[in-house]
Amino acid sequence: MDFENDENLDYQLNKIASIVIKEKRLNKGYSLEDVVNRLNNIITRQSLYRYENNEARMKNNIFKKICLALNENPSEVWEEINSRFLNNINDTDTKNNNSFDELDVLYKNSKGIMSEETKSTIEFLMKKTIDNYEKSKNNKE
Repeated sequence: MDFENDENLDYQLNKIASIVIKEKRLNKGYSLEDVVNRLNNIITRQSLYRYENNEARMKNNIFKKICLALNENPSEVWEEINSRFLNNINDTDTKNNNSFDELDVLYKNSKGIMSEETKSTIEFLMKKTIDNYEKSKNNKE
């Protein structure tokens, strides 16, 4: 399933949610398996991976359960997501080629604790995201 559409607000919100959830997990030092186990296996490792990489949409009840498994208050996580989302919307018109600064900073700050496979996956996704951004930008011109 392809959710990539930079113009779609739902896509942008889900993308930020996926980044925040992954950041929270990594900051706690939890593996995907750790979180799935804390969720009593109500979702699979693959599902969590897909949520964190914006390849699938989380239902509200799953979002809440993931937050609780991460020892996070779902309301506070949601506020953080909304804040980043609104900042992203406000910054979109003022940023030129720096639209992916936040993702780049997250990657640079987290890559020391990532496996080589995860680094490769994130680098691939970042390149694909930047390529799609450039394509959409060129289509508007």
